[in-house]
Amino acid sequence: MAKIIPINNQDREHWKQLNAEALEEVQDQALLEMIKMVLNLHEIEHTGEWRQAHRRLDFSKSTFGDYLQLYARWSLPEFRLLEEAVFENFDELKRKGLYSVLIRLRKEQEKR
Repeated sequence: MAKIIPINNQDREHWKQLNAEALEEVQDQALLEMIKMVLNLHEIEHTGEWRQAHRRLDFSKSTFGDYLQLYARWSLPEFRLLEEAVFENFDELKRKGLYSVLIRLRKEQEKR
């Protein structure tokens, strides 16, 4: 069974290929696009590309959280929750959908 995996900076093309194979199993188009967005943001965070992402804005003195807030309107904790849903709960995500997975993860966070 395919699984979405965090970035491997050593071989980014292979990482993209492995995740593309896993994404073929996702039937819901909206969920697929959300997962792709999380993967894209995950990649540019780990490569540092977000600092040069916009020519008109200087992110050199900003944090990735600042970039997220502007680009996706997400806070860093919200993004980390989405990453957890994608990387650690992919099978459940495909079966039950994003909403139910995020609700469960949020409840688990509150218990900690």
